[in-house]
Amino acid sequence: MLTSIIFKLLAKSGVSVIEFMFFRNAANLILNFPIMKYYGVNPLKDTNGELNWIIARTVVGQLCFICFQTSVVVNPLSLQLILLQTSPFWTSLLALWLVKERVRASEYVAMTLCFIGIIGIALSKQQAVESAG
Repeated sequence: MLTSIIFKLLAKSGVSVIEFMFFRNAANLILNFPIMKYYGVNPLKDTNGELNWIIARTVVGQLCFICFQTSVVVNPLSLQLILLQTSPFWTSLLALWLVKERVRASEYVAMTLCFIGIIGIALSKQQAVESAG
């Protein structure tokens, strides 16, 4: 949330999403190198042969970050954070598809009610913003 607030403020002064992502990642790298050195972690050797998956996750994560921060510029932050909170719903659907997790009927009902509630909140927030603007 703090990242989104900072970006929304910086975007007003002309900072692009790519620039923000670059400096955010550079700061993370600078802060994490001493920690990895202290604990003796070598990311190229200590990945248990999963380096390709880590790189793929990093690329997908960066694309998600770009999309999310770009939408922060267009949407109100309150609406954006409500939409972000739908991640448990999407995680449940991905678990059904990828892991073939079994889901009880009551869980489907709960997921549906929660999703309807989120849609209701998002639409009411959007209407409030449009009527105020």
